[in-house]
Amino acid sequence: MHLDAARKAIQRAASVDDAKGIRDKAEALRVYAKQSGQSLELQNVCAEIKLRAERRGGEILSEMEKNPGARGKGVRFHDRTALRLTDLGISKMQSHRWQKIARISEKEFEAFLAKRKEELKELTSVSLLRLAKEIERQAKRKSESVDLGLPLQSFTGKKGFSTLVVDLPWGRSAGGDADQCPHSMSFDEIADLPVSEMCAKDSHLYLWVTNKTLAKGLELVDRWGFRYVTCLTWCKPWLGAGNHFRCSTEHIFFCVRGSLELARQDVGTWFQWPWGKIHSEKPDRFYEFVMSCSPGPYAVLFSSKQRKGWHCIRAYPNWSNVFLAGGNGMPLDSRAANNEARVIVA
Repeated sequence: MHLDAARKAIQRAASVDDAKGIRDKAEALRVYAKQSGQSLELQNVCAEIKLRAERRGGEILSEMEKNPGARGKGVRFHDRTALRLTDLGISKMQSHRWQKIARISEKEFEAFLAKRKEELKELTSVSLLRLAKEIERQAKRKSESVDLGLPLQSFTGKKGFSTLVVDLPWGRSAGGDADQCPHSMSFDEIADLPVSEMCAKDSHLYLWVTNKTLAKGLELVDRWGFRYVTCLTWCKPWLGAGNHFRCSTEHIFFCVRGSLELARQDVGTWFQWPWGKIHSEKPDRFYEFVMSCSPGPYAVLFSSKQRKGWHCIRAYPNWSNVFLAGGNGMPLDSRAANNEARVIVA
């Protein structure tokens, strides 16, 4: 099957049946090439035709009039003037996946194909659907981002914080296990946080990481200009999720910039603090522990609640939007900023 000829045929496809016919032939050839030990390049030629045909089929499906089904609760009559998926010879799952692929822009679709081939990776529907899901997730984060207060840049100044806790939303796009909130971020967005500017010349950083994001956490520490010192471990009171081992621990990287000693020398590196009441909330005992070990002023990025004695900053991928709570635990905004907020930019 010649790729250029197949692409032209796909562009001319005017019905789902046309696109499906090309897709089915390409898939049959791909399976044969794989089973007969043909090169990955040849397999990917067939796979590319298949994916292009599925995308075209999704475009056609999205433009078609949807079958409304029954006309009311308990009514058995169906509108038979509109085609059903069974009439088109495809399943509901295929329809859903093809239309999801069709929502990927042409630029992103072509970039995906080029990158996979350049990296000598197999072209699969699963990997393309993963891209479509990530694009949808980014669009959702952007649409749900609302202005909750002062710009993050307003709180980065000369003095800075002596102690900063960073409790990241380690979503899949950042290398984590799952999205913890609708504002989960990509790794590049996290790395671009102005952590270095927020902290004093001599300061402590406590970075929360999961078992899956240990390596990513070390990279962040380096990019933010801190040096890794040790790892603290929170042993949770019950088992969590996991595809292999069930996760029952989270970790905190203790890092230092400049020269700033701990106030205590009598604590170990593992703890059994009780769980908080809010999803992904870290234990109150942890914050009490930090305040006993490191000096203020204190700040926490991505706090799930307000904490007395802490400047709580909830930042979003759009860095013009944050939620700030002052050291007294009360929320602040651009209309009611008090002296406790201004100490950050003093």
